Amino acid sequence: VMAGVVAVALRARAPSDAEGDLPPDGPALRTPPANGAHGFGGRRGEMPEGCETTEANPPGIAVDLPNQLLDLGAHRQGEVVERDVTVRNTGSGVLCIQDVSTGCGCVKAEWLGDKHLPPSTSGVVRITVDTARREGREEKPVTLYTNVRGRTSVEFKVRVDVRLGIVV
Repeated sequence: VMAGVVAVALRARAPSDAEGDLPPDGPALRTPPANGAHGFGGRRGEMPEGCETTEANPPGIAVDLPNQLLDLGAHRQGEVVERDVTVRNTGSGVLCIQDVSTGCGCVKAEWLGDKHLPPSTSGVVRITVDTARREGREEKPVTLYTNVRGRTSVEFKVRVDVRLGIVV
């Protein structure tokens, strides 16, 4: 009986190709179909209206962090640390941020403002790290899902050194 319960649970949790979920090797790079349809479906949902891309005017993305790393430094256990990260559209088309996800519950990421970034503009991802029940160096990924062809997910890391007691 227990084997049947486990099998049903695993099947319910497994991504379905029909739903357009991310590939089994994770949310690495996915390229939208050439016909302009986004095909993001599943866990990431559909791109917002107005996010179609063209070869003539593609969007581009740059995260304003050295080495794709937000290093928050040392903090005392129990603190909540908040920082904003700037994301720029370096292309000639509209950059859309469809979703933002994190690697764990201790790191939260929220896109602030409109999810449509015209060329040469920027937006902000607010990163919040809760150091409660953490100790030592933590490094967690944050992933932005975009409409950039050939780079539909962009990842950067958040690092914090959580210390017990006084931080000098």
